Amino acid sequence: MGVGSLPGWFEIGADPMWTESPTPYGPAFLWIERTVAGIAHPNAYLAGILLRFSSLIGLALLAVFLPKLAKAYGVDGAMAFWVGVLNPLVIMHFVSGAHNDALMVGLIVFALWLGTRNQCLWAAALVGLAASVKPIGLIALPFIGLQYAGVGASWTKKIKSWLLTALAAFVVIVCTFLVVGAGFGVLSAAFGTPGGLLTWLSPTTAIGQVVGGITTVLGITPDAYGVIEVFRTLGTVLALGVILWLLVTSDRRTPLRGLALAFGVVVLLGAVVHPWYVLWALPLFAASGLNLRERRIMIIVTIVLIIHGMIESSTAADNVWNVTDVITFLLALATVAIISLASPRERALVLATNAPPAS
Repeated sequence: MGVGSLPGWFEIGADPMWTESPTPYGPAFLWIERTVAGIAHPNAYLAGILLRFSSLIGLALLAVFLPKLAKAYGVDGAMAFWVGVLNPLVIMHFVSGAHNDALMVGLIVFALWLGTRNQCLWAAALVGLAASVKPIGLIALPFIGLQYAGVGASWTKKIKSWLLTALAAFVVIVCTFLVVGAGFGVLSAAFGTPGGLLTWLSPTTAIGQVVGGITTVLGITPDAYGVIEVFRTLGTVLALGVILWLLVTSDRRTPLRGLALAFGVVVLLGAVVHPWYVLWALPLFAASGLNLRERRIMIIVTIVLIIHGMIESSTAADNVWNVTDVITFLLALATVAIISLASPRERALVLATNAPPAS
């Protein structure tokens, strides 16, 4: 049952996309929401401020520990701060948008920093807390285990480290469920609810919609949804395969870089992509160091998503949401292309030849 069942939901401010959706969040954030509702009801404005405060806590963790994490891996902390904290996408979605992803990412960055100080069980507990905000945070757990195992660890030591860190995170997650009194059905909602949307920012969903549209017109399939699910499933399987490969080949890179790549792959191949999902990976890439090619990609992706966010409005009617999403994305791409072609200064910014080394 979604908030659409409540009288006056639109006046309260619920986005039409979510009016019939189960909550996609973990028990820790459900507790935050319950606390805010208890304090602020019936003042929606106060509730908005308090929920934003929880996101700002995550941003504060990011601001404090991202530079420290970067320095621990031999990367310029100031550069990491500029890219991962002062990035306009962070301001747009973690501050203005107040998404709880800020709290999840802040806790994960804090955990990774603790891992560099040989406090990996505490780090794993923090990852458990981050996953209790948003379950996708569990992706960080095996990389905390790699920190615990240390450089050049044997497979026996890695497996032992993974088991110990998993136990620490599991204890925290179970405790949050018990404290909040939420059922484990929250987990199925957390992974299932976002998939109810069709967003053109997701490559797998976009390809599925195009191919499904063609097969529907040709009479091969009754509609596009079955085709979309095929491409989404392929994307999920491929993402899991890449994460497994990152773990198997973990000696080739730092755990920080491995986690950044893991989150990046999950976003790239995910069934649903919102602009703020990029911020799961971007601060971690910033802390691990950006080479020239990665810096160019970061600049272009940031600009495109900023323009997309300025144009797109999720308050559009539900029946035109899919159309407005693709139109705004194409407009954003066109704007970046036109500016790059017309302005030598912007071309020089993107094509500059010096960049800090990646770790």
